[in-house]
Amino acid sequence: MEPFLARQRYRIANKLIRPELRTGRILDIGCGSWPGFVLATSFGQKCALDPALTDEAIRQLAQDHGIEAARLDIASAALSRYPAGAFSVITMLAVAEHLSQEDLVSVLRDAATLLEDGGVLILTTPARWVDPILRGMARLHLVSPEEIEEHKTLLTPRDVRTLLEEAGFPREDAKVGTFEFGMNIYARATKRSQKTS
Repeated sequence: MEPFLARQRYRIANKLIRPELRTGRILDIGCGSWPGFVLATSFGQKCALDPALTDEAIRQLAQDHGIEAARLDIASAALSRYPAGAFSVITMLAVAEHLSQEDLVSVLRDAATLLEDGGVLILTTPARWVDPILRGMARLHLVSPEEIEEHKTLLTPRDVRTLLEEAGFPREDAKVGTFEFGMNIYARATKRSQKTS
């Protein structure tokens, strides 16, 4: 079931990216052991981060796909490796739930710094009310039990909006909604131009 759920996240994320941003650079934070989303999406330059990436995957991604990938713990200061304004899009698909709320706000703040003016952050996360369902599915091995056990932060759409605002994305520049019958939350937050802030 996990490949199907991943494809749904990819579909939503792709719909939230404006065509003019695709000539720039994308960073997928928390891409997993293989960055399916950045491989499937069209962008000028692609970067991916995750602690689960192997040396072989990093080499293969660079050699065969031109993707700059790195094995980094995203809850640390890993994002400081990039300069401010380096990306037109940053994605965090099914990542927020794996971070403590404090680490999540820190990563979102870093993402705001790394986005160019007018750049977009896109994230998806399971809705809080779905947690008992996911845990039941994990017991039946329909989804990875290890993955579900790693969930630290459970959010509502209102929580996501509040965290984005706390990280520096103005409320009026954020769109938050749900998909898959309200089981998952998506957000698109645009970095306001410093000239108009």
